[in-house]
Amino acid sequence: MNFVGRAEIIESIQSRIAMNQMSLCVVYGPHRSGKSYVASQLVRRHKALYLAGRMANEAIHVADMNRALEARFVPTDEQDKFEPITSLQEAFKGLFESSVKTPQTVVIDDYPSLVEGCTSVPHTLA
Repeated sequence: MNFVGRAEIIESIQSRIAMNQMSLCVVYGPHRSGKSYVASQLVRRHKALYLAGRMANEAIHVADMNRALEARFVPTDEQDKFEPITSLQEAFKGLFESSVKTPQTVVIDDYPSLVEGCTSVPHTLA
């Protein structure tokens, strides 16, 4: 499949990521317009945390997020251990707090579906 015009969208989002500031980018469009392709490219290029909103409940998302976070975990000493998260709310809070020191890129593919399956995730991003 040929994704025409996606390079400009990806470059635009990458320029926001390169600013090393907290920001929110939303890719919105009709079904089968290439949004997931854009998401996959950003995840690949920036080693972003990825959350697929479709067809999953919070327990599945928490398990996925724990796998991704543990893979990125770098202990500061021998006593330092990875502490698994127990909810998406906890994950988002932790990502927000850690982004003060280290910029984070998180890709949520299909946010409306994520909200439907997870009551702890806010319905609006305000």
